[in-house]
Amino acid sequence: MARVTIVGLGSGTPDDLTIEARDILAQAPEIWVRTRRHRMVRHLPGERVRSFDREYERGRALADVYGAIARRLLAMARRRGEVILAVPGHPAMGERVTALLRSACIQEGTELRIVPGISFLDAVVSLLGIDPLERGLQIVDAHDLSRRIGDNGRFDPFQDARLPFRTSQDLLIAQFDSATVASGVKIALLESFPAAHPVTLVDSQGRRDIPLMNIDRCPIDHECTLYVPALTFPQGRSEFETLRGIVARLRGPGGCPWDQEQTALSLLRHLREEVVEVVDAIEDAPDAGDWTHVAEEIGDVMMNLLLEAQIAEEGGHFTLEDVTRGIVDKLIRRHPHVFGDVRVSGTAEVLSNWERIKIAERKGAVRGRLGDAPSRALPRLSATQAVLARAMSFGFVWDSQEGLWAKLREEVDEVQAATAAEREMETGDLLLMVCAVANVFEIDAERALDRSLAKFRGRFQQMEALLGDGTMRLDAIPEHERLGLWRRAKEREVRP
Repeated sequence: MARVTIVGLGSGTPDDLTIEARDILAQAPEIWVRTRRHRMVRHLPGERVRSFDREYERGRALADVYGAIARRLLAMARRRGEVILAVPGHPAMGERVTALLRSACIQEGTELRIVPGISFLDAVVSLLGIDPLERGLQIVDAHDLSRRIGDNGRFDPFQDARLPFRTSQDLLIAQFDSATVASGVKIALLESFPAAHPVTLVDSQGRRDIPLMNIDRCPIDHECTLYVPALTFPQGRSEFETLRGIVARLRGPGGCPWDQEQTALSLLRHLREEVVEVVDAIEDAPDAGDWTHVAEEIGDVMMNLLLEAQIAEEGGHFTLEDVTRGIVDKLIRRHPHVFGDVRVSGTAEVLSNWERIKIAERKGAVRGRLGDAPSRALPRLSATQAVLARAMSFGFVWDSQEGLWAKLREEVDEVQAATAAEREMETGDLLLMVCAVANVFEIDAERALDRSLAKFRGRFQQMEALLGDGTMRLDAIPEHERLGLWRRAKEREVRP
């Protein structure tokens, strides 16, 4: 059987070689290395050393270079029976060619032999004087971290479903081997760490303690590793876990008496108020040109939601992880056109699929076809629009706008003809029909009414100003004069 043997050269000196590695290298008729740039290569018998430096010199992406090396090694193993590759450190630690050969050898029926060596991790933790198990050390590939940066210079969360690191634990960034990679890693780290956060760059010359903002300004080679110590509380202020920890601390022993006294029900008034303030801030932001207030109000809502989740967790009802898992599962399940192979033609089909999936989630219960009763906390116009939208998704629609207007006029006529006992119900029907019109034209009825109410108040205030000193009442002047005042107030109106 053909065999590929990968020998670990350790961290850079002949003393790092294991006895097994030393024996194999001494007897090998030919030793392949990825590149001659590693310090250990000069200690190998030069006449028997062959390198893949030509693959690097062709200017291709590293992934293509590693793929080409793996293919050539497999081809040589098939022809010669065995080929020996010597790599820096430990063959199974951060060695991409090893990863490629593992799957390729299984497919081809080729044996893969791993001869351990001292890894970069052994050398780095020795130099730093830390115990990786005691500190819960995280290890991240610098290339993977750098690739997570999108065109906007921020993390792209869809590159990987996992969080890349936690700021509350020490972080070791391996394969920190070029200025380009360093620049991407710097951008990634600055999302969570202060620019002046002290980090340590470890290379063949030793260690350099520098601020995070300078990591792409230092000489960098293929043997560099970056050590980033954990943030101390409460430095990691942009990390969600910090916010969660603060909320738990407020509720815990020695925390805030007010927070400790709250219950799930007592917080509802505050939650409602904060949600309304978010809505107001978002509506005002486009005109004000300032979204800072929106961020602040969203933060207040998050705080209240985390308090509710903390109280539930203390009661043994659910955890924040349960909440996160549930919404992640739901979003993936209800977006098969994004996370699956379903094709959609547009928004209408997306909404139709959404309703179909919701019914399937409820195991087809007919009771849920128009949803449960709208929340009592939801404004009635919004609740009405929600129910009507659900009905429309199941085909309760007008064939034409003419039919829509005819139905609206019919409801107006019924209010006009109603008796005193009927007038409330008929007025409700008219309001419901107005909400149906708003749905057809994709108008938020609450927002539309708010704007009209603000406009009415402004005009009414103008009318009052036109009356003079306020001693005269509007009902004391003829109707045509009142209408005249209204027209003048309208003309004074500041148009957006």
